Amino acid sequence: MSQVPAIVQVIPLEGYVIEVHFQNQCVKRYDMQPLIDTDPEINPLRDPRIFREVQVSFHDRRRSIYWPGVLRISAKEIYEGGWIEKLPYRQMTTFRRYEEIWGKAFGELHPKD
Repeated sequence: MSQVPAIVQVIPLEGYVIEVHFQNQCVKRYDMQPLIDTDPEINPLRDPRIFREVQVSFHDRRRSIYWPGVLRISAKEIYEGGWIEKLPYRQMTTFRRYEEIWGKAFGELHPKD
């Protein structure tokens, strides 16, 4: 995989989920609940006020997010381990083109009466 894009914004959501906006316009969501449930070191994140303190790290050129004094997560982990909320425009265009091609092929194979 090529270099992971920089993080532009991080938004804490309900249920210990974070929404991360990347420089390439991709938006991913990442579920923090499994980490919070299994790692006692990050137990402070159970407090909703502390969980909402998540920030983009500018010390590493926006290649991670962090909760002050608690945890740092790399952009790569979020980009590869999160689920897609919004694809970058370039990928959406490619997907639409494939959909158009396969739709035509499927229609030719299975014509409607």
